[in-house]
Amino acid sequence: MRRPEEAFDFPSVRARESVASEKGPGTNRGQKGRVTGFAVGIDWLTATFPLARLEECSVTDLTQVADFIFGGSAMLKVMRPTGRKFQFYDNYCVILDREGELAGRICFGGNNDTMQVELTGTGCHWVQNWSHVHFQLEILCARITHCDVAVDDFAGVAVGIHQLNDAARSGAFAGQGRPPKTRFEDDHGHGTGCSVYVGSRNHKQFCGYEKGKQLKDETSPWVRFEVRFYAKHFGKENEFGELPSRGVPLDILLHPLRFFRGAYEYLADLCERIGLTDATNKLLVVKAKVEATANAMVKWLRTQVGPSLRVIRDALGEDAWEYVDKNVTREGRPSRWKSIGAADQLNQLVRQQLCPVSM
Repeated sequence: MRRPEEAFDFPSVRARESVASEKGPGTNRGQKGRVTGFAVGIDWLTATFPLARLEECSVTDLTQVADFIFGGSAMLKVMRPTGRKFQFYDNYCVILDREGELAGRICFGGNNDTMQVELTGTGCHWVQNWSHVHFQLEILCARITHCDVAVDDFAGVAVGIHQLNDAARSGAFAGQGRPPKTRFEDDHGHGTGCSVYVGSRNHKQFCGYEKGKQLKDETSPWVRFEVRFYAKHFGKENEFGELPSRGVPLDILLHPLRFFRGAYEYLADLCERIGLTDATNKLLVVKAKVEATANAMVKWLRTQVGPSLRVIRDALGEDAWEYVDKNVTREGRPSRWKSIGAADQLNQLVRQQLCPVSM
């Protein structure tokens, strides 16, 4: 069932994983009060499997599929079938997370009697045990067709986005074959964040981008490195020199950093230099999102409604907040706070960011 050696088709993986695993993130440093460190995790997952295998596991209701594969602790909710086509399937259901945000899809109907389960980055955040997912997909004889591995550098100490672009342009991501195409998206100093792309979708693609600035915090140093793996990149050549598609090995769910390091020699060297180990920390990602979003919210408040609030405060004095609470605030959360993944911890984390001294 398991293929621990053959699972990694990259030559640099086995040579480097033992070196990096002996080190810890000793270069974690950053601005005072900011979230520091690194986090590694799965940020997208698409898997297909025979519908018959699901029935053999006594899963006969679509609403049970998400719990069966991802565990009940993820608290993912499968909605009713839409009756619309998606990709190569005749029908699909939307998966929502506990905050009501889109977390993925379950596609079925046709396509050689298979089912496709797709989990977005938002949905992956809620998975508590990837070993469980690995085991369940193995039972289903599933084939991973798309999986993203993300490495977050919250303090931006590994490599700057412009240095990353220089490395890409100089051919640092080139392998034994044709050098991959590269692309750089520059924000031209507007603070919305730059992005570096290497390779192409549906094969293998690296993307490095300023995640904190994407969340509208212009001062955030947070950089995310992401490798997007697709099924057609994996396989062994047959007698005709072809590369039959086997799918991304299921072991990527257990050891995402090994695949990240093995994707490009440049990334292997980068991980070795910063001493990045095969570890995950979802709480760090959530805190970083809250930090960037809170900073952006405060800036927006100061710019858009700061003067108006000042007039109310000057006019009403101590009664100003009572008036604002009664006549201005309302139920709900702004869109910027959706997909944060903090759930019941949101208020506490926002309080820690806005009033760190009082905590």
